[in-house]
Amino acid sequence: MTDKQECGHCPFKCESVAEMIEHVESEHCENFKNHPESITEVTGKKTDRASKWLPRDVLIDILRDIDSGKINPDTLVVAFRGVHSENGENLETSVHFRQSTSDTHLTVGMLVDVQRIMLK
Repeated sequence: MTDKQECGHCPFKCESVAEMIEHVESEHCENFKNHPESITEVTGKKTDRASKWLPRDVLIDILRDIDSGKINPDTLVVAFRGVHSENGENLETSVHFRQSTSDTHLTVGMLVDVQRIMLK
């Protein structure tokens, strides 16, 4: 590395690969590798029911797997539904997504495959 590089987890700049490895393994870098499992994660995995998971716990579970090296996704799509409420009354829902992909056609195919698996 000749220029300073970001570790990918935070904006800290490293001079060398060794410095980057040391930084990523330090407590100064936001890394979910050792983040504890929540009760909803344990319950969701044990029952294999999506209704037992909280959205935030799903994201942390994925981050934990990425940061520990268990998975190394090259494409990621996160879809979510937002609910706007006032005084406890649901007024409006909307669907959103975020994606990281090099090929949108690949992503669409992946979503079709996920739909097939979910509907089994």
